[in-house]
Amino acid sequence: WLNTEYIPKFGPAIFFMNHTSYADPFLTSLYFYENGRAVRFFGKSSLFKLPFVGWIVRKAEQIPVHRESDSAAQALEIAKELLEKGLAVGIYPEGTLTRDENLWPMVAKTGAVRLAIQTGAPLIPVAQWGAHRIIGRYQKKLRVFPRTKVKIKAGPPIELSKWSSKLDD
Repeated sequence: WLNTEYIPKFGPAIFFMNHTSYADPFLTSLYFYENGRAVRFFGKSSLFKLPFVGWIVRKAEQIPVHRESDSAAQALEIAKELLEKGLAVGIYPEGTLTRDENLWPMVAKTGAVRLAIQTGAPLIPVAQWGAHRIIGRYQKKLRVFPRTKVKIKAGPPIELSKWSSKLDD
């Protein structure tokens, strides 16, 4: 775990990170939890319908996103409510696992930045690497041997004040 000093111990916070594996939410949740934060992540709504996984994400108060629908923006409203309560939310800004064969991020959606500007919550970048070696991109096979080193690193909050007057732009 790297640069954990950038994880605020209390108050609203928005963490945004790259998404290379189905293992990402579990590993980044552990990263945040071991550093004093329980983060509510945005997740595709179909996960909430799965028998065991759905129960876990609902109990953990994760945020369902109805992707590519008229109700997709409801996730941002839920996130705003959580931030107003002083909680932290996590967003994979691409909205899906990367499709890049070298695992580089794709073009991000604007929700994380808009949410930060609207709420004033700090927007904190987080990079992770190694989860794709535990569960490959778009695969379900878990590889626990050999042991894999995963690095997760937070960065300083992104300065967004120069855009605060352009909420509708």
